[in-house]
Amino acid sequence: MVEAYEVFNRSIPWQRLLGVLSSILLSGVLIDFALRPLLRAFAQRLKLTTTAYVMERLRGRLLPLFVIEALRQTIIDMLPIWIAPFGRWFFTLLLVAYGAWVLSGIVTELIQRALGGTEGQSVSILTNVARGAGLLIISMIGLSFFNVPLGPLLTVIGSSSFGLAFALRGPLSNLFAGMQIIASNRLRVGQYIRLGSGEEGFVTDILWSDTTIQQLANNMVVVPNAVITTTTLYNFDHPGSGLWVVVEALVHFDADLDMVQRITLEEAAVVQQKVVGGISTGSSLFRYLGFEEYGIRMQVILRGDTFVDQFLLKHEFIARLQARFQHEGIAIPVPVRALYSEGLALQQESGVRSQESGV
Repeated sequence: MVEAYEVFNRSIPWQRLLGVLSSILLSGVLIDFALRPLLRAFAQRLKLTTTAYVMERLRGRLLPLFVIEALRQTIIDMLPIWIAPFGRWFFTLLLVAYGAWVLSGIVTELIQRALGGTEGQSVSILTNVARGAGLLIISMIGLSFFNVPLGPLLTVIGSSSFGLAFALRGPLSNLFAGMQIIASNRLRVGQYIRLGSGEEGFVTDILWSDTTIQQLANNMVVVPNAVITTTTLYNFDHPGSGLWVVVEALVHFDADLDMVQRITLEEAAVVQQKVVGGISTGSSLFRYLGFEEYGIRMQVILRGDTFVDQFLLKHEFIARLQARFQHEGIAIPVPVRALYSEGLALQQESGVRSQESGV
């Protein structure tokens, strides 16, 4: 009876537990809300952008670590002796899991930031790899806590790796192709691309097996990563987002070419300054290409910001140029073709013969 009473009725040192709990929580508050901002300001002063970014992303994430540690140090002493080891294991695993989650999130954000990504444009393959690494760490710690030897397990995995690689050669090829796409930094979320097979659109996500592309018609195209690494790829937003917008037209042979060039460049400058998507600081180019069957062909090159901006730029430029040509009296040649009808020719010939016989 005495042993059972000692198991379920432990003598709890409340003063020591409250002291440990308050000291750990106070340390967490000071580190999260006092020391961390000082380190961030110091890193910004020394222009350590990565360190300052990490300090900023740790805001609000350090205090839960101290809360879990405080609970681990105090609640375990309040549990019965036979439950205490399980409580210690639970809080230790919870502490490691939360730390791995915070670390994987910050590492993913750093990689995404290094690749030029922005907030709200996450790459799923990076997030999944980081989560997988965190889950692996938690699993290894959990197995080691239960005294499960990791050596035989790693031996089994290593001996069966060849068979697994052969059986999963398709998914693995897409996985490593996706990592290659991200590491090469030639394709990012939000860029407009065109494949050699003709599919084009905005890159919405890069998954572990495929890349999703959203077309202008709001259709979703799913392309395996291995196909993207082996096909011809046109990236309209790399290395920069600016592009040339080419517009061609015809003017009459009798038109004043100097006047045509001056008017066209004036309208092009107005369009680039007023239309959304035009680069106001860029200068337009004008060239005569040669003599055609119905007139002289000219070419105007505008500067647009993104791929989709070219459609509105072309629309506004053609409308303004046609109205300006009409106002200035510049003729746009219209194709005229002579059609010969055999029946009409026979009627005309019979009419001429009847007139001759009547005369």
